[in-house]
Amino acid sequence: GLSVEDVQTWLAQRGLVLSTELMHELHARTEGNAQFLALAMNSLQRTPSPDRFIAKLAEATDIERYLLHEVDHNLSDDERAVMGAVAVLLGYPGWRKQKN
Repeated sequence: GLSVEDVQTWLAQRGLVLSTELMHELHARTEGNAQFLALAMNSLQRTPSPDRFIAKLAEATDIERYLLHEVDHNLSDDERAVMGAVAVLLGYPGWRKQKN
């Protein structure tokens, strides 16, 4: 996983400012897992209470499920529709226009 320093740099690049304590807690709960951190940062950018979000993360028995729920909860209807369309691709590439 990513180091604490990597997480701190990534947070700064996304414009997220957390206390040292919260940043360490985020790192500990995600174990530096980049996928979990990306999901967490998406939610952190939208939450008015990062400390509450990270506290709930610490209580979660299934971190991935909790993070996916939080991301989905914060999506607009348009964003949710796009995510549904992208999910249909199952990781395969897609294009807006049909290629000739």
